Amino acid sequence: MSFKNLLEPVIESGIKNVNFFEGRLLSGKDLTDQEAANRIHRRHLGRTLGHGVVEGLQVSVENTGANGQQPVVRVGRGLAINLEGETLELALDYVDIRLSRTFDPPVGIQTGFKNCSPLPSETLVPSGAGLYILVMSPAHAWQEFAPQSGLQKKGIAHNCGRRYLVESVQFRLVKFDPTLMPDIADDVRNELENQYLSASNPVGSNDLPALSKMRNLVAQVCFGTDATTRSARDPNFVTKNTTTAGIDALLGMEEGLSLSDTPLALLYWNLEGIVFVDNWAVKRKASHRDSSPYNIPTFTRHSYSRADESRLQFQEHLTFLMQRIADLSTVKAVNYFRFLPPVGYLPIRTTSGTSNIGFNEQVFFADAVVRNSVFVEAAELVPISQSALALPPVDLLSEEFMWLYRTRENAQEADNNPTVTLQEYLVFTSGHAPYFGNARFNRNKWDYSNYGLI
Repeated sequence: MSFKNLLEPVIESGIKNVNFFEGRLLSGKDLTDQEAANRIHRRHLGRTLGHGVVEGLQVSVENTGANGQQPVVRVGRGLAINLEGETLELALDYVDIRLSRTFDPPVGIQTGFKNCSPLPSETLVPSGAGLYILVMSPAHAWQEFAPQSGLQKKGIAHNCGRRYLVESVQFRLVKFDPTLMPDIADDVRNELENQYLSASNPVGSNDLPALSKMRNLVAQVCFGTDATTRSARDPNFVTKNTTTAGIDALLGMEEGLSLSDTPLALLYWNLEGIVFVDNWAVKRKASHRDSSPYNIPTFTRHSYSRADESRLQFQEHLTFLMQRIADLSTVKAVNYFRFLPPVGYLPIRTTSGTSNIGFNEQVFFADAVVRNSVFVEAAELVPISQSALALPPVDLLSEEFMWLYRTRENAQEADNNPTVTLQEYLVFTSGHAPYFGNARFNRNKWDYSNYGLI
């Protein structure tokens, strides 16, 4: 045990900055040491901002790999911060990644500029049905040459060294089995193992309801939904130090992702090729991990980001379905989803027929506990969303109540322009969120308002 006196510096864990003074003989190692110290300072600053994606880095499918072709995904420009505080930037507009090309990684560079983590053994070319996480990690390579001299050679160049060490990024796939997650609910694990992720009978791209259910369940496992809700039911939750759940809990684990990794997208792959790419199931907005030593349910920037990512994942998932289902008016939520986010936007097609494409409100929520949608002013959408994002997702099997809203401006515009094709939508929120449908004097319109409810 090491004791320190008051005002005595704790230098054992300090950062060694090179001291420059007039007449000092500098070497390459001195400059390397100073650059290493600068990197540590920058990492500290990055960690204060929080890990995750700052902007961009959207992943899309360019070629599914069907019919023996090479599967390709496209990653767009963007910036991220990993858990070690390093900034990772893809400065190109986009880069296309070939997923099945064998590749020999570059030989590691012995330098004090970076601490490299070994690549996990799971980073293999996909060889069958399964889920994979596309991650972005730091990379570096030498470029160009510079002349080298020394005191013994009287300043005459006699050799060459590398001019630049280029910091960049690289991408790889990591095999992911959600049933092995430590915080997965037993019923969710059984459903995934028995119905959707069977090695002998994987879900095909033609079975859209099963594919959608599997995608929805895996996303909630990645969000740590069960661990979050279970903590509030546990009488001993205040004594447990479990501030991370879902995909965040894999960062830094021996069998998971390294601390330098930034997950970008979840891919489902079968013998037909890439079936879907889900960005927000594993992509995280840059935010702090909860720093409380106790697992007390509090509303932090981190938990707000997780809830908003759940909403974004649902909207991306919904777009996937809308591109593949010819008649959306027949879709029931319970057939395609087990969980809904605490707030979501649903394109609808009304009886007036002005909407170009959309779901039927009564059919979509047929087996859910809801009231008919009520009108609200568009200005209320922000507080409606903010109040709901503090809540967990809605489990459709629990018969939890939900509120449904339509914006007056959207509906009125459609009614006033029957010959113009307009996309109408409704907003659903968890029933635990406050109700915003009560009409108020001098604010609501008579034909687009509701009787007071609460």
